[in-house]
Amino acid sequence: MLSASTRAQLLDDALNLARAGVLDYDVALNMTRYLATRENHYVPWKAVFDNMRFLNTMLRQTPAYGLFQDYMLKALATLKNNMGFEPTPNETQPQTLLRPNVLAWLSRMGDPAVVTWAKDLFQQWTNSSSPDTENPIRVDVRRVVYCTAVRSGGRAEWNFLLQRYLAAEDRPSEAEVLLSSLVCTHQEWLLITLLEKSLETGGDIRLQDAIIVWDEISSNAVGSRVAFNYIRNNWSTIYDKFGKDEFLMADILHGSISGLTTERDSKDAKEFYETNKGKFSFAELKMEQELEELTLRVDWHHKNYNTVASWLQKYHDQ
Repeated sequence: MLSASTRAQLLDDALNLARAGVLDYDVALNMTRYLATRENHYVPWKAVFDNMRFLNTMLRQTPAYGLFQDYMLKALATLKNNMGFEPTPNETQPQTLLRPNVLAWLSRMGDPAVVTWAKDLFQQWTNSSSPDTENPIRVDVRRVVYCTAVRSGGRAEWNFLLQRYLAAEDRPSEAEVLLSSLVCTHQEWLLITLLEKSLETGGDIRLQDAIIVWDEISSNAVGSRVAFNYIRNNWSTIYDKFGKDEFLMADILHGSISGLTTERDSKDAKEFYETNKGKFSFAELKMEQELEELTLRVDWHHKNYNTVASWLQKYHDQ
């Protein structure tokens, strides 16, 4: 049998070649069929997850997204049943590393059991009399649980996490997980609130943490468009306040544009660029790069969407 690293390399190469248009997607996706029953090692799965993030972004606003969710849920079903939610005494380090990734993808794809598990754990935490010092959620699955609770919940869950972030100033690792999880909400007004807080001087979110918000926003299907509309409507203010901060400006542009995928998105982004030429400071090149990447994503849709959607439909019908 091929080694785990070799299996990972073959999967990674195939999916990357398909993305580049060198290999047909039918071939690359057929190589993933064995995952559902015969792969339980972290390294090949990590290669798959890294590549599936791209497909998730490209499909999440299309009619084929439900088929993609079914495909991922089927691929992960055996793993979920075998590894469960809790670590076992004799499991290997790769298995321990794999569990949070599997649970995160199952949650993202809407697996009912995982969503219920995460919401129950989160509820236990909110019931604590001292939530900042008593957290019943294991460290390795906190990001999954927090994000799931916020994604499937509402204002109460979001505000609870925000308060925990404000109290975690002396715990930077936990603060990062809390803040990145606030981005998981699908409620537009909460996302706008978060974006505004991230750019307030002396506000709830420390300026050095603002990058976390903008780095994560593109992973949220709702957040991508919210973030772009936000910078389009507020660019003059953003430029006046942060124009000299090259890294933050680059992160804001990347977070706002890297999740966009449609022709309409491309048209809007180009209009935004033309309207604000000269107001990107050191991030001018970054803006041009983001427009080039967006054009490539639009081209990908023209060339590959029908092939991928057809493959997913056939996989679903089997």
